[in-house]
Parts: sequence; structure tokens; C-alpha cells
Amino acid sequence: MSSSHASLSAATDDRKARLAKLKNLKRKQPGDEIVAPESERGQSPAVEPDVSRLHVSGRNYDPETRGPKLGFEQDPTLNLDKPTLEEQAAEVEAEIKQKAAE
Repeated sequence: MSSSHASLSAATDDRKARLAKLKNLKRKQPGDEIVAPESERGQSPAVEPDVSRLHVSGRNYDPETRGPKLGFEQDPTLNLDKPTLEEQAAEVEAEIKQKAAE
């Protein structure tokens, strides 16, 4: 058991050393873009990105209306070739009522 503990400890130390090297490499890397001196840069207005597009999931949120998505854009049963389950159930119910009335 002590040999497995020693190997796990060694693996942990190796991993910590690799992570420390990566951390140092990330600190030493220059910025992704080379920045021109202040005098050469044009005075362009700062464009603020739409925060709602960055942080809010698009699943239930519509960034154009800045509110929840309200249903489907088109009816999901629009292109169906066969009747829906609800329509089939209504037909069965009508048949049963007709037989019961006879």
C-alpha cells in the first residue's frame, strides 16, 4: 500500500510542477495584439458589446426583444403528414361516444 501511496504522491508532485510551469508561461506571454503608442492610435469611440448577448443563454432569452422567448417561431405541427396524438385521441373519443349513444 505504501508503494501505491508513494507513486500517487509522486504523480501529484509532477502534476503540480507542470501546472506551475504553465502558470509561469502564461504570465510571461505578451499580449495577443501589439498595441501602438497613444499618439498613433485613432480616437475611435469605445464600442461596448451587448452584455445580454455575452452572459445570457440563448435558450430561453431573446436578445432582440430583451425578454423571454415566447413560444415557437412557427407552428410545430405545420408540416406534419399524419394527425397528432391529440387529434387521434379526439377521434377515438368521438367514436366511443357515438357507440355509447347507439
